[in-house]
Amino acid sequence: MTQKEIHLLLQDLSSRLRYGVQLYVPGYLVPYKLLGIDGDVLHIDTPVYDEGDGFFELDCFDIKPYLRPLSSMTEEEYKEYKYQRDRHGGYYGFDYLNSIHIDYRHLIPQGLALEAPEGMYKSEE
Repeated sequence: MTQKEIHLLLQDLSSRLRYGVQLYVPGYLVPYKLLGIDGDVLHIDTPVYDEGDGFFELDCFDIKPYLRPLSSMTEEEYKEYKYQRDRHGGYYGFDYLNSIHIDYRHLIPQGLALEAPEGMYKSEE
């Protein structure tokens, strides 16, 4: 992973932090929720029995976030995005896309993210 890719990934993850983005961690069968970022070290939620304190740290190059492709946006989501963008400005539009886990930075085609399985984020939307 290049420095540019690492920067892009960390920038994307930082903007999604409060929305409970799920991460693929090599060697684990289930996705884990991102809890925090410290430099290029990620803190992720784990079952308490893994580390004893409920989270552990790993380098950002070891993970990939699960995101929804732009093509998966529903008509209602697109209308809400346009409303947020037009009424409140670009920042709110992007914040809305982060909240519904849309890959507007095109990380999936670059191999920096994985397409979220259908319904992965349904309970949060």
